[in-house]
Amino acid sequence: MYAEGYKYWLAYKKANTKYYRCRRYKSNCAGRCVVENGQIRSTTPHNHAAEPDRALVDKFRKVLTQRAQKERTELYTIYWEEATQRHSDAAMIYSFTQAESCMRKARRKQPPQSCTTIRELSEILGSSSMFYISCGNDKENLFKTTIMLEDATCLIFMHNKTIQKLGKVEEIHVDHSIKSEPAPPNFNYSILTIHAVQQQQSYPLVYVVMTVKSYSIYSAIFAYLREQIPETLSPTNIFSNYDTDMMSALSMTFPEASVRGYYFHFTSAVLHRMRLLKMLKQNKGHTNNAIKMLLVLPLLPANYIRNGLQSIRKWLIEKKINTPQFENLCDFIEQQWLMRIGAEKISIFSMSHCVSNSIETFNEELQNTLGIQNPVIWHMLESITHIARQTFTKVTKRSKQLLPVSKLPRLKGQLIQNTIIQSATQLWIKTAVHLRNPLQFLQVTSHCINDSLFAGVEVVEKSDSDKVLNIGSTFSNLACNSNSESSSELPGLTYTIVNSDDLQATLAELPQISASSNTFRLQTIQSPNTTNTIYQQTTPVDVQQSQNQNLIIPTSDNSITSTDPPPLAFYPKAFLRGNIIKRSEPPPLIFYKDMVTSTDTNSS
Repeated sequence: MYAEGYKYWLAYKKANTKYYRCRRYKSNCAGRCVVENGQIRSTTPHNHAAEPDRALVDKFRKVLTQRAQKERTELYTIYWEEATQRHSDAAMIYSFTQAESCMRKARRKQPPQSCTTIRELSEILGSSSMFYISCGNDKENLFKTTIMLEDATCLIFMHNKTIQKLGKVEEIHVDHSIKSEPAPPNFNYSILTIHAVQQQQSYPLVYVVMTVKSYSIYSAIFAYLREQIPETLSPTNIFSNYDTDMMSALSMTFPEASVRGYYFHFTSAVLHRMRLLKMLKQNKGHTNNAIKMLLVLPLLPANYIRNGLQSIRKWLIEKKINTPQFENLCDFIEQQWLMRIGAEKISIFSMSHCVSNSIETFNEELQNTLGIQNPVIWHMLESITHIARQTFTKVTKRSKQLLPVSKLPRLKGQLIQNTIIQSATQLWIKTAVHLRNPLQFLQVTSHCINDSLFAGVEVVEKSDSDKVLNIGSTFSNLACNSNSESSSELPGLTYTIVNSDDLQATLAELPQISASSNTFRLQTIQSPNTTNTIYQQTTPVDVQQSQNQNLIIPTSDNSITSTDPPPLAFYPKAFLRGNIIKRSEPPPLIFYKDMVTSTDTNSS
C-alpha cells in the first residue's frame, strides 16, 4: 500500500482495522499507519524522506518481470519497449542494470519447454542468447556451436574473453564425470569440462553437453577446440579420467602433450579393492605402512613403478605380513594398472600439485549452485553460466593484478604434504642413478597419507551409491587433515608447541636431506619458542650424535644389514594443527638408550 509517498506492508489485522508498517522497517524505520473505515491515519513518523516515485517504479518492475517470465524476447528489448512506450517516467530512475537481475530471476522460474532431444535444445539455443556473460557494454553468448555426427551430438559452451585473458595454457584437466538423469520427457545428459591450470590454480574454461561417449565425438570436440583457440590451448601435460576413448582422442589431437590419469582415481580403485578384501580395519603397524606405500606408487617415475611394487612385495615377505589379501591387492595393481593402463599414464612424478583434486572441488561447487539432484538441462546451463561469470571475474582481477599471482592459499597440512613430496623428489633427482632406491622413496612419501583416509572410505562409497548426479567419489585428502580427530597418532612422540603464526618459520626448519655416499643426514627440528626437540627416526643401526652439529648421523656397520629405508620425518597431528600437546614418552629412536647414554656422557 502507498500513502503520502511511503510504501507500507500489512503487519496485522484486528476487526475492521488494519495496521501497516513501513517497508523499511528492517532499516530501523518505525513508521506506522492505521486504516479505519477507509481512512488512512499515520501513527508513527518515518526516519527517511518520502518516495513519491516508488509506486511508478514498482509498477514498471512488475510489468518487466511478467513479460520476462512469459516471453522469450531479449531482456533489453523488453525493457526498451516498456521504457519508450508506457513507462518513460519510471525508466528515468529505474535503469536496465537495476532491472536485469529481477527479470533474469523471473525468467529462470519459468524455463522453456522441455526438450526431448539434444537437437531440439540446439535449435532453441541457436535462435536466442539466453546464456551470456556481460563485459561492460558488450556481452558474449556462452553457447558457441553444435557438433553433429551420425551417432552423437554435443553442444559446446565457452567464454572467449576469459580464454584470451588467461593466455597460454600448458596444463589442462579434462573431466567427464557429471551425469544427470532427469525425469521424462527431459533427456539424459552428461557434462564434459576442461580446466586450465596455471600457477596451481584451476579455471574451468569449456563445458560440453553430451549424450553419448565415443572416440569419434571426443576427437571432434578436441579438434574443434584446437582449431578455435590454438594460441591458448597448447598443453604439454593433460590429465583426464581413465577413459580409453578420451585418452586416445587427446593423444591424437595433442601429440606433443603427455596424457595421464588422475591420481585420485588410482587411490579410489585401490581403496575400493581393499574394502572388497576386508582390509580397511587392518591398518596398524607395518600393515599400515605397506598400504600407504602402495597408495603413493604413482609418485615414482614411470620406469620405477614396477620395481617399486616388487620392492614392496619383498618388504612384505621380510616383515612376515605377506597375507593372501596383500597378494591379491598387489596383483590387482600390477595387472589392472601397470599392465592394462601403463605406468606412464599413472605416474605424477615431480607434480605434487596433482595430488590434490581440483576437479572434485569444482563438481561440489556446481552441485551446490544447482541445489537439487536430477536437474533439467536449463537449470544446469544456468549454473554453468553463473560459474563462468565468476571465473571471468577472477581472471580479470588477476590480469589487473588485483589478486595475488602467487600460489593458492593452502592449509597447513597441504603445505606439509607438498614439502614432504617435493623434498623426496629433489632427493631422488640429486641421487645418482645407481643409488636410487624405490622402496626408500615410497617409505618417505608415504608420510603424506592420512590415516583418516581408511576410516572414511566406507562412508564415502555408501553416500555415492545414492547419488544420481554422479560427480565421482574421490579420496584426495592425503594431507594430514587439520579438522580430523583420528586416534591413530604416532606413539612415543614428544609433541611441541607450534603456533599458526610460526608456520612459515617452522616449514623453513623442516629436515634438510643430503645424498652424499648414500648416507642420509637428518636435522633435528627445533620448534619455535621451545627447548624441546623432535628427533627423526634413522636407519636401524647404532646412532651417535655429532658434537659439532645438531645432526643424527647413522654410523656405518657392515655387520648389520637391513632393507628398511629410513622414514624421512614424522609429522604428528599436533605439529600440524598447532595444538598444545605434551607427551612424556621419548621420541621413537632406534637404540634410544644408547643415544641417551652417549648424550649424558658428552654433557658430563
